[in-house]
Amino acid sequence: MSKSDLYRIVTLSASSASVRFETGSEILGAHFPERAIVPGSCLIETARELIEKIVDKPLYIKEIKNVKFVSVIEPAITPEVFFDFEKDGGEEAWRVTVYNEERTFAKMKIVFSYEQ
Repeated sequence: MSKSDLYRIVTLSASSASVRFETGSEILGAHFPERAIVPGSCLIETARELIEKIVDKPLYIKEIKNVKFVSVIEPAITPEVFFDFEKDGGEEAWRVTVYNEERTFAKMKIVFSYEQ
């Protein structure tokens, strides 16, 4: 997945980010062309890419301990969403919430590794 094709970062800090999904993305065009939605796997990968920027090291997903997709993201209706990040425990685990002002779209806990 090329993040430059799927989304662009609007803001990024140590604990949050906002991204704008590109409605012309090839990925979105292939995922229900009549009613494009952001695939759940892309939300996980976007979270990984954003956390990678925060820690300034390459990260690999070691384990996804929990993921709940609560609502779909339709970029034509909701182009911008927020990601909140919270480091969880001693391992390289992070809790991630994806939301906007009106609803929560996903919650996940991902454990990363610095080695593949």
